[in-house]
Amino acid sequence: MEWNASVAKDYLSLFAEISIATVALSGIIMVLAVSGKKLPAERVAQIATQLRIALIVTVMSLLPLLLINFQLEPSLIWRVVSGIYIGIMIYVGVSTSLGRATYAQSLPAKTQNALQLMGGCALVLMGLNLWLAVPWPYLLQLMIALIVSMGLFVDFIYKILIENTEDAR
Repeated sequence: MEWNASVAKDYLSLFAEISIATVALSGIIMVLAVSGKKLPAERVAQIATQLRIALIVTVMSLLPLLLINFQLEPSLIWRVVSGIYIGIMIYVGVSTSLGRATYAQSLPAKTQNALQLMGGCALVLMGLNLWLAVPWPYLLQLMIALIVSMGLFVDFIYKILIENTEDAR
């Protein structure tokens, strides 16, 4: 399969749509879950992480589409967005590690491991794409981030349902 601009645009649009949908659903579920009670710190950190990842995927899916409209060289677009993605991952990693005492301790170990794996994949794939300047590493990384975001989302819903069931008893 050859990665032309049309295929890349389709995937980027799809990733942005899915990310926006999970952000909206997370907001709705968060409001319904809170309804008169306080959520544990783990749930708040989990949904905040999911929202952060989904918003990054949304922005990073839309950015190449915006740059394509400026009729830049495709290789330049993939290098620029890959460099920006690296910058975002470094910022998120540093800000999370600085707030580790409160934020990261609220996340379960499996979530922390998944996020570290995603961050490592992002740095490797985007670093590779600074050299290759093609769509597939970028799209692969967005898909990985989207899968992690969806996993956090489903886990959040599951835990909220379990907690609500236990409260009803």
